[in-house]
Amino acid sequence: METKTIDNPKGGMLWNLKNGIVWSSKYVISAVVNTLFVSFLSFYATDVLGMPLIMISTVLLVTKLFDGVTDLAAGFIVDNTHTRFGKARPYDWCIPMIALFTILTFSAPKAAPLVQAVYIGVMYVLTQAVFNTLLGASENVYLLRAFPEANERNSIFAISTVFGQILSLLLGVVFPRLVSNAGTDAGAWTRLVILATVPFAVCDTPAGKYEYYGTVGYPDGTPVGCRKYDLFQFDPGVLEDDDGRIWLYSGFGVPEEGPFAEAVKKYRLDGAYCMELYPDMRTVKSEPKRIFPKEGSHGFFEASSMRKIDGRYYFIYSSVQQHELCWAVGEKPDGPFSFGGTLVSNGDIGISNLRRNYTGNTHGSLVQIGDSWYVFYHRQTNRHQYSRQACAEKILYRNGRFYQTEMTSCGLNGQPLLGSGEYEARIACHLWSEQGALVYGLAETPEASLHPYFTQTGEDREGSGDQYIANFLNGSTAGYKYFEFHNLKKIGILLNGHGKGEIVATLKPGGDVISRIAVDAAGDQQWFYAETEKISGVKSLYFTYFGDGRINLYRFCFQ
Repeated sequence: METKTIDNPKGGMLWNLKNGIVWSSKYVISAVVNTLFVSFLSFYATDVLGMPLIMISTVLLVTKLFDGVTDLAAGFIVDNTHTRFGKARPYDWCIPMIALFTILTFSAPKAAPLVQAVYIGVMYVLTQAVFNTLLGASENVYLLRAFPEANERNSIFAISTVFGQILSLLLGVVFPRLVSNAGTDAGAWTRLVILATVPFAVCDTPAGKYEYYGTVGYPDGTPVGCRKYDLFQFDPGVLEDDDGRIWLYSGFGVPEEGPFAEAVKKYRLDGAYCMELYPDMRTVKSEPKRIFPKEGSHGFFEASSMRKIDGRYYFIYSSVQQHELCWAVGEKPDGPFSFGGTLVSNGDIGISNLRRNYTGNTHGSLVQIGDSWYVFYHRQTNRHQYSRQACAEKILYRNGRFYQTEMTSCGLNGQPLLGSGEYEARIACHLWSEQGALVYGLAETPEASLHPYFTQTGEDREGSGDQYIANFLNGSTAGYKYFEFHNLKKIGILLNGHGKGEIVATLKPGGDVISRIAVDAAGDQQWFYAETEKISGVKSLYFTYFGDGRINLYRFCFQ
């Protein structure tokens, strides 16, 4: 067979780097699979499948015997391969086969342990002893024929090896974290292995990742929102009813004056709308119909969501008050709807006569888990409306009505937090300054510098949180609900900043002081402690700072 030389017109390191990275794809699949088998197969067999350790150890020992035999045979097979594609290129088909059988290895069927052991043994032999061995045996032949120059070949081999090892190392770092989330869920393990071995992602959960499906439009193909004085689509929600009919809810309810003045002239921005869709979920079947107005003290602003509960339709939305989720109820999916009440306020307005937290808009809805209902919503952090933190509370549903729930520090805990141990300061459900709490704008304002706020080190982000309360000034208060105390005797607070004074602890805003914690912050984080009155029972807890300077609260503890 004639050897064809690949020209190197640029004749430099960049060309070798490019080809080395491309060539490394062959090493990457082997490195990834080796990491999965060496580091995680035994754990999968014992902890996920429940197989005895001695059984999987015996199986892996036996497979090593096949590995030794196929190592000798693979070189002979490759050396005696003669096709129009050459000696080595046909074995590139081993790459998808390695991925396939690796996935099958970590997708063992439900069966007796012995059957599962035999299954894993067969999959291991096919993956490692057959296809991975053939791929490895063909690599040197392929490299020699594709790159006849020794210097070029050595450079590409070195680059591809390093690149493959880096990716393998990354897998070794990231995969254990994913494994800890998967636990003993066999289906989760299959998805993880697919993610590691196949160059595309799949998902069967509501959390995504989602692919673009199309634009909702009228039967003539015109997208909703593109006709003259059409509905302004915003924050849509979808309901598939029991009869299979599909309903889309959307809309925006903004003032006719101000920044949306021009938009109001072009679009319908006067409340929430409903339209039925054809089964393709992209074509409008009925004309948009307004189901709830923006007018009124609890008029519609945004965030449409529909729930069908006990045969009635509950429309969940964010109101013009900009701090609350409300509900309205109707007998049909397209209304009419009558206002029901407030579900939750991210300032606890309605529970209290005062704004107990810094407020902004909110989005969310209701979820039933077992016999209980929960409301999901968000609050604001970092002193503006575009930094949002998800929250959840249990909510009372009785005789067709939802009753406003208060913000707590318990969230989905289902019961008061233990009145012992250590907690992060950021679980405060109430926060205000000496001047009270304000409404956040779309951007940070100078006025906000006079108030405490929730923040984190570095940029706002989705994970790796280290949130704390910053800018705790004289008169600032952080409140927590609820703890179940059993003879509380001492409270400690971890803080830093620059300030001197005392933090007083009370069981309600302005209540009797149960502890006075003297603080003297001078830069680094430091714990400060004080004795308390002996407290027992389910109580809320409020910390108020009296002193100079600015301090930051990180954690507190009970003893």
